[in-house]
Amino acid sequence: MSFVKLKRALSASCTCRYRYSWCVWALGFVALSTAVVLSSHLHRKPFESALYLIVVAVLPPILIISYAYLAECELIGASGRLSRASTLNASARREYSKQWKIWSSGHTKCVSIASLSREHAEKGECCSICLAEFEVDDTVRELPCRHILHEQCFQHFFYGHFPLGAKKQHECPLCREPLGPFLDCSL
Repeated sequence: MSFVKLKRALSASCTCRYRYSWCVWALGFVALSTAVVLSSHLHRKPFESALYLIVVAVLPPILIISYAYLAECELIGASGRLSRASTLNASARREYSKQWKIWSSGHTKCVSIASLSREHAEKGECCSICLAEFEVDDTVRELPCRHILHEQCFQHFFYGHFPLGAKKQHECPLCREPLGPFLDCSL
């Protein structure tokens, strides 16, 4: 491990997120070292006592620092993948939004739930995004996979966001069927 990585690991492990781990280690270290010192005087085994103290003093901090480093690296990597939309230029964003509007107007139906099917409202089905039951007068959007969502939920879930992660298309929140145009990251 290089010095830069060690420095990054130490700074990651000193954040508020790991304060509890450090407090538990400090309290455990004080309690266990006191017990080991007292027992070593009673049993006359200084080598065993020193070994326990070394294990308790060294191993937990190494584990905390390693875990913090790996967790922070994973978060940085995940946020880099998840924030791909922020790296898209303005023309790519506009182009994808335009393609999405064309696709959604041609492949989804925006209707009242009563005209779609009265049984959806009567069965107590709910929107998979907001989890609210459909009412008879709700405006809904029917996806190509035949799942229905509130129009407002559809707008927020699909129009407000680009496909997440390494995905190039949106997906139905229920069946994961691909929806919409492909996101072209090369624009």
